[in-house]
Amino acid sequence: MSNEISQGAQLFIRDLGNAWVQIQKAGTISGLGGGQAAVQDVTSLDSAAKEFRSGLRDEGEVSVALVIRQLADPGQIEAMRARNAQRVARFRITSLLDPTLDVQFDALVLAVSLNFEVDNPRTGELTLRVTGPISGVGA
Repeated sequence: MSNEISQGAQLFIRDLGNAWVQIQKAGTISGLGGGQAAVQDVTSLDSAAKEFRSGLRDEGEVSVALVIRQLADPGQIEAMRARNAQRVARFRITSLLDPTLDVQFDALVLAVSLNFEVDNPRTGELTLRVTGPISGVGA
């Protein structure tokens, strides 16, 4: 089996006691590293053409679709606590099928939504704003 498969991925949040708590029922994690740096115009009067340089790397936002929004799930509760406290939380993505996968990042929890739909379980979404670098995603 290829170790590039997403199945078996797990998302964790670090609680205030420094323990990793799994966020249950994550169905999709998207946008990791999807931000872009600002572009700075450094053109001067003696430039032959427009000149630019890159600003700081911006890792962007991460969306986590929760296929079942469990109101009693300790990981989902911890994400809500981080949101309510407006504090930066540490997140980690690992895989049961690929022991080499260990992605970590700090983020603000911008939103923890709760959705209702006829004939479907409660769903939700976490919106995370990454602050600082992401580790474990390669060069």
